[in-house]
Amino acid sequence: MNTKDLEYFKEIAETKSISRASRSLYISPQGLSKSLKRLEEEFQTTLLDRDKSSQELVLTETGKAVLAFAEKIGNMEAGLREQIAEIEEKNNKVVDILSAYGIIRFLSPERILEFQKRYPDIEFHYHEHPDRKVEEYFLKGYGNIALSIGGFEKEDYERYDIIELGELPVKLLVYEGHPLAKKSFVTIEDIRDEPMYMESGAFKINHLVRSKCREAGFEPNILFETSGFSLCHKMVNQKKCISVTMDFVFSDMKEPNLVKIPFWEDDMQWKICLLKRKGDKVGAGVCTFIDYIKKEIRSRIKPLSDGKTDRKELSPIS
Repeated sequence: MNTKDLEYFKEIAETKSISRASRSLYISPQGLSKSLKRLEEEFQTTLLDRDKSSQELVLTETGKAVLAFAEKIGNMEAGLREQIAEIEEKNNKVVDILSAYGIIRFLSPERILEFQKRYPDIEFHYHEHPDRKVEEYFLKGYGNIALSIGGFEKEDYERYDIIELGELPVKLLVYEGHPLAKKSFVTIEDIRDEPMYMESGAFKINHLVRSKCREAGFEPNILFETSGFSLCHKMVNQKKCISVTMDFVFSDMKEPNLVKIPFWEDDMQWKICLLKRKGDKVGAGVCTFIDYIKKEIRSRIKPLSDGKTDRKELSPIS
C-alpha cells in the first residue's frame, strides 16, 4: 500500500471533490483519480459515492474505515518523523573519535577537556589504539572520525578523506657515549647493524623505519618490539640498544643521559592525519571538532619548512 495514496484520499475526503483536492495538492485531477482507483482496487470496494443533491463526494461505510486508518497512519508517520529528527539531532552532536596512541599525548589531554568544556552540548567519546588498529576499526564502521599516522595505501584514499594536519620529525635515540651521539645529523645508513628496540608492527613508525632501511639495502637489527615508546627509552638509557623518538616523547620520558639526533632524510616524518569515511554524513559536532583539532595541532607544529633550509645548507657529518 502506498502511503501517498492514503494521503491523497484524506484530502479528497476532506474537500469532498477531486478537483478541489487536486488544486490543494498541486496534482492533476487525472492523477488523483488514478490514486483513488488504486486504493479501491486494492481494497476491492467503493470508497466514495457522489451525493445526488449536492454532487459532492461522500464516504461510503468502507471509505470511513479507510479514512480512519489513513489518519492513524498519518499520525504514526508524523511521530516516526519526529523520532527520527530527534535521533538525527542527537547524532548530529556526537563526536565518536578513534585516535592513534601518541596523538593525544602530543596534543595533551587538557586540549580535549577544553573542547568538552567549551562545547558541553556535544556528546564526546574517545578511543585510543595503535595507529594500524585505528584504521582497521574505522574501516569496520566504528567511530565517526579518526586521527591516525600517515603512510597510507592507494585504497585508503578511495575509502577516506585524509587531511594532513602536520609532521613531526622522527629522530634517532642513542645514549650519551654512543659513537653516533656527537653527530649533528644521521642517515639511515648509520643505523645499519645497530641493535634496536622498536614499537611493534601495529605502529606505522615501525614500517617507516623498516621501509627506509630496505631502501638503503639492509634490514634493521630490531632486537625487540614493544607497544610503546617508554620501554625503548628505558633500554636505550641502559645502553642496551638504540631506538627512534619524537621531540614531545623525548621531553615526556625525562630519561637521563639520552641524545636525540635528526635524520638527514626529509621523509623520516611522523604525519598526523585526520580521516573521514567517504560518503558519511558529517554532523555539526564532528565539524566543530575538526575545526578545533586542526587549530590545536597546527598551533603546536611549526610550519613544515621551518628548519629545512638550515639543514640543507649543511652536509651530513661523517
